[in-house]
Amino acid sequence: MFQNAAYKIYLLLAGVIIILGFVSVGSSYYFQKLNIETNTQNRIINYHSRFKTYVNEEAYMMESFLKLIQEKEDLQSLFINSNKQQLFNSAIPTFKHLNQSCNITHFYFIKPDGKILLRVHDYNRDGDIVERYTFLKAKAIQETFYGIEFGLKKNYTLRVVSPWIVDGKLIGYIELGKEVDKISETLSQQLGMEIFYAVNKNEYKNSIQFVKENLKIDMQTKKHYIVYNTIPSNKKIVDFIDSRNKQSKWLTFENKHYIGYVDTLEDISKKTLGVKIFLIDVTKEFAELLKSVLYYTSVMVFGTLLMLVVMYYFVRKKQSNLDEALLAIETKTLEQKNLLSLFDKGDSVLFRWNNDDIWSISYVSSNVANLLGYTREEFLNSKVVYADCIYKDDLASVFEEVRKGQQDGNDFFRHEPYRVVTKNGEIKWVLDYTVLDKDMNGNITHFLGYIIDITSEQETEKVLKMQKEEFEAIFKYSKDGIAILDRESNFLDFNDAYLEITGFSREELLTKSCAGLTAPEYRERSIEAIKKVLDIGHIENFEKICIVNGGKRIMTNMSASLLPDKKRLLLVAKDVTSLKLLEEQTKLASMGEMIGNIAHQWRQPLSVISTNATGLIMQKEYGILKDEKLIESCNQINENAQYLSKTIDDFRNFIKGETNFTLVNVSQVINESLNILKANISNNYINIVLSIDDDLVINANKSELEQAFINIVNNAKDILVENVVEEERVIFITTKKLDSKRLELKIFDNGGGIALNIIDKIFEPYFTTKHQSQGTGLGLPMVDKIIRERHQQGLTVYNEEFKYHGKDYKGACFEIIFTAKD
Repeated sequence: MFQNAAYKIYLLLAGVIIILGFVSVGSSYYFQKLNIETNTQNRIINYHSRFKTYVNEEAYMMESFLKLIQEKEDLQSLFINSNKQQLFNSAIPTFKHLNQSCNITHFYFIKPDGKILLRVHDYNRDGDIVERYTFLKAKAIQETFYGIEFGLKKNYTLRVVSPWIVDGKLIGYIELGKEVDKISETLSQQLGMEIFYAVNKNEYKNSIQFVKENLKIDMQTKKHYIVYNTIPSNKKIVDFIDSRNKQSKWLTFENKHYIGYVDTLEDISKKTLGVKIFLIDVTKEFAELLKSVLYYTSVMVFGTLLMLVVMYYFVRKKQSNLDEALLAIETKTLEQKNLLSLFDKGDSVLFRWNNDDIWSISYVSSNVANLLGYTREEFLNSKVVYADCIYKDDLASVFEEVRKGQQDGNDFFRHEPYRVVTKNGEIKWVLDYTVLDKDMNGNITHFLGYIIDITSEQETEKVLKMQKEEFEAIFKYSKDGIAILDRESNFLDFNDAYLEITGFSREELLTKSCAGLTAPEYRERSIEAIKKVLDIGHIENFEKICIVNGGKRIMTNMSASLLPDKKRLLLVAKDVTSLKLLEEQTKLASMGEMIGNIAHQWRQPLSVISTNATGLIMQKEYGILKDEKLIESCNQINENAQYLSKTIDDFRNFIKGETNFTLVNVSQVINESLNILKANISNNYINIVLSIDDDLVINANKSELEQAFINIVNNAKDILVENVVEEERVIFITTKKLDSKRLELKIFDNGGGIALNIIDKIFEPYFTTKHQSQGTGLGLPMVDKIIRERHQQGLTVYNEEFKYHGKDYKGACFEIIFTAKD
């Protein structure tokens, strides 16, 4: 059995299929595991972003408290007189209030020279000199300064230090502090992760007593002390903390799977204190991964076995018939040789070429002289080679067709018509049919071909072919559905695209009418539309719902024209159901982004309202509330409340949208779009550079244009956040009047531009370079639909190179040419 070539091929294919199966399972496991790791990395990025936001908000609030404390005249007097006890008695209620309501853990009164007069949170400690970075920085710049530092008790604390100036004179400094553990604990719960702070042991060389009293044996590694953790430590976690050469690792303990990440633990002075460890619980995702791989493996094994059985059956059947087939082919070839003489008297010239480099001729019918002018003997004696008779411009294609005919494995192929040159230099067109002559082993030994002179037919066929190709290109191969109707809207003919839209067979659709496929609620309008075509000759962009095969409802866009015979109508239809769905999907995506924008917009005003309200309560409790301060705080609360109300109005107007086209200023639409995005742009440290002095009034749907501008700016924002450091992120928006009716709008960034191999695809639906959790691929296609299709304005995208602040940049540029219609 193994001597047979067919069985050898079967075994080879079987091995390849099995190997491909294992590769497929391994690839599936690898890419699904990689997807889990990517999702956890996104959560780490989210943690850093939220941590930074929380720290800034807390610092802003603590700075507001410091200003209120500094205004208390009794504290000023007691501090200047260094009356520690009375200062403590006056300050302790404030500290307790801040501790209970805001988790403030540290409260210092510091002399100008840096000597601590009073720790309100630790009365018995005083007289030492402050050498912390936050204090030294505030002292150097004489302004409030804040940052996270590692204190003498080895706690990781957010500290806000403010100079205390009374009557223009510096009397000292006040400091508030809040341990960062509270922020980390909150983020751990929100993001579903476990967090460890591990500090280098050399940071404790002067705090041995603190280590003995506060840090347990299981809270340390070879190089670090674990000073904060959300779950108990274990040996795997300890080993991971010490293995700094690995940035991430899969960990398994207590029947759970985690992905661990290592990050540097730093303070405000950029000093490296140790490491942060993040453990993301992926137990559920890992279980789903194993389940998926097991299922895929089972399917692969079953499918492979079934395929091998079927292949084996056909190989056996093929082999049993092979010898008989080869014998029949040889017999048939011998019979054909006996019939060669019949071509001598016909119009077709018969050749038998040897399968060699020059296609030497072993037989040619005697009527070859009528076609080429050369005698039969000139060809048989190799005085004339047939390849030399082929027109030089057609020779390469003839050779290629022979090569392809050999590779295809067929016994017969036909050449495309080609030209030959006769003995007297005349050019003729011929049609060449070739049969492959094979031996018992399937090797090609000869080419048997008969050639017909089609010179006169070729000229006629050329004209007919051009007309036929034009018709087929328009009717048969059009992507749009095309149908021909009679005056009662009955179908007379249609292309394949129209059949695909309706789902009916040709026979079924010929029994129906266009009006009959129309949904009931659109039927009257459809009949009126046909009457309009019969009356004025055409109608364009008529939308209606059709009920097609299986009762499916689709939204179609139709245009119709009356044909010259006045008896038939030409109908062009598009299925725009997916486009309507695209609009809805994009609207939902925009709604999600709008909710995020509202949250960003509200954060600062709410913080101001909260700070003012808390400050008024404290001043009232201590009897220091003045009318001027009350009025000022209430005005600030009212202003920010009005701002919140205006923000809601802005977002409601955008989401509600305008359905009609009205006259709008391009600059107004730009400014209102940026107002919606203001907080999101600010929180990502992006600078908007505007140059929109030139303006134009156009007839447009204001809400749709805002959506298009927002999508373009959001796309630029995502690229900048990914590729550019915070200090250099810039989006430029410029307008330029081209003439009285045209305005050029350019929106470009310094994010590095778009790769040339994808720049032509960015307006295609669902095309995206982002991970599926970050992008839908709908934003830019909707921009294209709004600008080009809905508003019929020009839209192009290209990479722009420019100089800004003396530095060269490159980025994607979206250019829109607005034209005002008469």
